[in-house]
Amino acid sequence: MEQGRGLSNILVFLPIAFSAFLQLIKKRANSFHDHHSKCSVTCGSGSKQRRVECSRSDVTCDPAKKPTSAARCELGACPKWETGEWSLCSVTCGDGRKQRPVSCTAGTNKCDPKTKPQSSVSCNAGSCPQWKVTKWSQCSTTCGEGVKERVVVCNGKATSCDAATKPANKATCNLGQCPEWKIGEWSECSVTCGGGYKQRQIECVSGVNASCDEGAKPAEKAICNLGLCPRWNTGRWTQVR
Repeated sequence: MEQGRGLSNILVFLPIAFSAFLQLIKKRANSFHDHHSKCSVTCGSGSKQRRVECSRSDVTCDPAKKPTSAARCELGACPKWETGEWSLCSVTCGDGRKQRPVSCTAGTNKCDPKTKPQSSVSCNAGSCPQWKVTKWSQCSTTCGEGVKERVVVCNGKATSCDAATKPANKATCNLGQCPEWKIGEWSECSVTCGGGYKQRQIECVSGVNASCDEGAKPAEKAICNLGLCPRWNTGRWTQVR
């Protein structure tokens, strides 16, 4: 009795199991095999490819159920160089350098050293202020010691040049000995009494590029008087007896 009941259950179960087995075979017959490739990039957004083919050649797979052969892939943010603001030029005038921070951020991989931006470049803050001088003027005299002048200016702002290095705008000058009249000694008077004249030698001692002033030439002759000359005094005539 019990054996008959067990056999009856088996006969009921077999059609159900056989149907499930056929469904599994059909499903596998209509399945696709796929193998994904690596992502097309090492960081950031990329794509990956795979070959999709039917697992059986004797049965056609359902095209409506064919999986995609390409898909997007995300490998995280790519490393990149980030730069900060440039510093001021290292000098206030002339040639110098300026700096900025450069760092690699946003990524687990290292940034490419070949694409690293410059962290230091040359800079020029313009011409440095300096003193400019003109030519000296002529000496204030034609001989002897005098003064010459020149203009001294700063080519930058009035207060930017160093006052301690400012060239002189005045200087002494000497054009050599000035001409002068050389005066000799007076001679003796031309007479021994009474009015006469005396003489002396006047000579110009010339200087450099100059001559004596004729208007200031001392006299070569002068009157001299040695007093009254002696003379005979006579009385009145007397009568002879």
